[in-house]
Amino acid sequence: MRRASLAALTLAGAAAAVPLGGAVAQQRMPFPPLPLPVEAEVQPVLGFSLSQSLEADSNYDLDEDPAGTTYYGETRFAVDYLRDIDTRRLGVGLDTGLRGVDQPEQDFDWIAASPSTAYLDYRIEGVDTLLDASLAARSRIVDTTSTLFIEGDPTDPSVPDTLEQVNLDAREYRYDANIGFTGGTTSPSTWGVRVLATSFDYDKETTDDLAPRVTVNPQANWQLQLTPVLSGALFGGYYYYNADDTGNTEVRVGEADAGVVYDPSEVLSLGVGLGYADRKREQEVNGLRETVDHEKGPVLRANLRYTLPEATVVGNVRWTTASAEDNHFSGTLGGFYALPRGVLSGSIYQLATGDSAGNEVRVTGAAIGLEHEVNSVSRIGLDFAWATQVSLESEFESPDITRTDFVVSYAYDITAAVSAEVGYNYRTRDEDPIDADGHRVYLLLGRSFETGL
Repeated sequence: MRRASLAALTLAGAAAAVPLGGAVAQQRMPFPPLPLPVEAEVQPVLGFSLSQSLEADSNYDLDEDPAGTTYYGETRFAVDYLRDIDTRRLGVGLDTGLRGVDQPEQDFDWIAASPSTAYLDYRIEGVDTLLDASLAARSRIVDTTSTLFIEGDPTDPSVPDTLEQVNLDAREYRYDANIGFTGGTTSPSTWGVRVLATSFDYDKETTDDLAPRVTVNPQANWQLQLTPVLSGALFGGYYYYNADDTGNTEVRVGEADAGVVYDPSEVLSLGVGLGYADRKREQEVNGLRETVDHEKGPVLRANLRYTLPEATVVGNVRWTTASAEDNHFSGTLGGFYALPRGVLSGSIYQLATGDSAGNEVRVTGAAIGLEHEVNSVSRIGLDFAWATQVSLESEFESPDITRTDFVVSYAYDITAAVSAEVGYNYRTRDEDPIDADGHRVYLLLGRSFETGL
């Protein structure tokens, strides 16, 4: 129930960013999905949780000159259903609630919890096939600066939140789909197709600061086992991005590469590839549609997956001249390590993406967290995240943004189903000419229970 839990280190699937040209490889699956663990069968379970938080924030919007302390509380309700039997897995969940906010010099206001999320995950494994599908929806308010810690898996190579702050009374809606099919999972020749799609929309009329946008990324791969530990691999993908911004921006990227995958054991997998990419960006200029960017060039990539019962590391790196930036590197690296009485988790990343106005930016960041069990009913947590954002568009150049986030917390299990947590959060924001920081303290009480079906 931690507000900035160790599993929440920056690489979640519910990130509020759109990958553009330089980040096309970051969303693809460099390896076929892992088979379902036959020893981990779980009977259908329905879980519920109810929580209430009370919080005080000295700078709720991270302004340079805050008006005073903001007090707010949030009542949240979550329900999750999991069915994991034999070769099938189904998960469905909803997390939402109501927040009451009392800001200085403003009327007390009730708003829907931010973020509110819903998801559906489905996997089915056949004799020689594997189908997986993931759907997610999220809504959040855009007139406050969100934390850098995002609920999710640090080994998930999703794009993180961008760092700009939009002072508008609006709510953002994000929808994600990730559907893939793999054939030949038990044969030397394995192939797969996947479609990833993301859509952003807003409940207010479009402004220059909020641009509805859509991305679609179909891809295909083929892997042929050459020796017991070495395989050849082919990959092809197409990326399309459309933003309802001032220039009606469209970005198209086509890419193909060939490489090898080294699998000496189930613990380690390494992949490298070399290919070619063609990236084109179009915008409306004086009422006419023009190609404002067209880059072609080689693509060099590398992937890593290392899995042990007590540790997992997943990463990828990509270099190409077919990008909007001078720094042609992008990639992610995330993982966790089980300690004798806790967990250490972290991630680093550099990705080209799109901000809420539809402009191309590069976000670079790192996060690390530690959870330590004091005893069987209590634990402490330390989380730190840093990120910086730079503009990649000279005509829409915006100031660089640097953010830091630090959280220390203490959680105590009052009963087997009821727990409490207290914490302190320090945040900073440096965006010329703004230099702001804020202090937040919170108390969180929650109850969870589950039942078999």
